[in-house]
Amino acid sequence: MGEVKHMVLAKFKEEISQQQIDDLIKGYANLVNRIEPMKSFRWGKDVSIENMHQGFTHVFESTFETTEDIATYVSHPAHVEFATAFLVHADKMGEVKHILLAKFKDGISQQQIDDLIKGYADLVNHIEPMKSFRWGKDVSIENLHQGFTHVFESTFETTEGIAAYISHPVHVEFATVFLGHLDKVLVVDYKPTAVDP
Repeated sequence: MGEVKHMVLAKFKEEISQQQIDDLIKGYANLVNRIEPMKSFRWGKDVSIENMHQGFTHVFESTFETTEDIATYVSHPAHVEFATAFLVHADKMGEVKHILLAKFKDGISQQQIDDLIKGYADLVNHIEPMKSFRWGKDVSIENLHQGFTHVFESTFETTEGIAAYISHPVHVEFATVFLGHLDKVLVVDYKPTAVDP
């Protein structure tokens, strides 16, 4: 079978005691006994000498066989319960960008496009893992857009946040309408990486 790693980088809040951190880590580790698709769990503290950790102090690694198993894990009641408690104590989480490139169908009016964009932007008010939303139209002079005219960027803290967003009923309802108005679509999720000059 394949192997998919699920990584969480975290920094705990300053007021959290070491005992609380230890208890949270034990709770995280115990998920492997409660959620069948989760095959293994490891964790560690940052020991890098390069000072490029961007404030993150802990790394948590879970192993799955497929990305579908991660989706099952994310929505599992044991994970939802634990993640709710865990995230309250986290001061800093990662950042994952969800990028959607789109070309609307030729018959769609500007008013319809405006309404769809307003609906997309409103998702941030209904789906908690979605932290921010931005969009724009292609303005490139290179003519390499391959027909895509609009870019939509949503920000999340984790890939599970994206999974929760994708399966959220409000998103499912909106996406059904939105995608029906598109002639072309491309979706990419990525974790931004800073590069020192």
